[in-house]
Amino acid sequence: MASNRKSQEPAGGGFERPGIFRPPSERNSYFLPLTRGCSNSTCTFCGLYGAKLRMRAVAEARQEIDALALFMKHGLRIPEIDHVVYAVAQQWDGRRVFLQDGDALVYPHPGLVEVLRHLNEKFPDLERIGTYATPQDILRRTREELIALREQKLSILYVGVESGDDEVLLRIRKGVDHDQIVAAGRKAKEAGLVLSLTVILGLGGVGGSRRHVLETARVLSEIDPEYVGALTLTLVPGTPLWEDWKQGTF
Repeated sequence: MASNRKSQEPAGGGFERPGIFRPPSERNSYFLPLTRGCSNSTCTFCGLYGAKLRMRAVAEARQEIDALALFMKHGLRIPEIDHVVYAVAQQWDGRRVFLQDGDALVYPHPGLVEVLRHLNEKFPDLERIGTYATPQDILRRTREELIALREQKLSILYVGVESGDDEVLLRIRKGVDHDQIVAAGRKAKEAGLVLSLTVILGLGGVGGSRRHVLETARVLSEIDPEYVGALTLTLVPGTPLWEDWKQGTF
């Protein structure tokens, strides 16, 4: 299992807020950034390919939560706080929070628990907190750590499975194989977390489409997630898969 973690600890400064990239079901959530980029930025089809993982300081995340609470309860704004906070807050339903960016579950466990606790202290009526996660992120966590996160209302993980075909997974540099994806999914479910998985139609190419479909169906059956979304492959300019397509090898 490849890790490709480019940053191990939250940075003390210089964190740049990522753009909002979220699952459709999180459209009314508040978007709280803990990371920027992805810990596994090797996937050849992804717009985050090659991006460096950045982590936000816990103190900065807590400051945003405090400012959000002040705005939601009293309508007060702090000039030093990013205007995006208030723009998102005006459309927030007050029920759900989505942690950014590509896989906020990679955030160091003690800091993640601290942020979640602070969120729940300031907003005790939260229904759930969600995040993107890679299979690697889940496998890094102990069962006890996952349960501790669930107890702080981090209850749904959005995981890009992409394919169940080991050949496809290797070619797109996913960093895990079929069996590791299954192990990660089952581990999350055993900890009581809800899984929303995505697969990508067309990722096997023309010649490998049948095996891609069958092995993807098998990986989903073996995990038995609560939700599955099937996405259509979009070739992103500048990615290795885009270059393969231009050269006629995909």
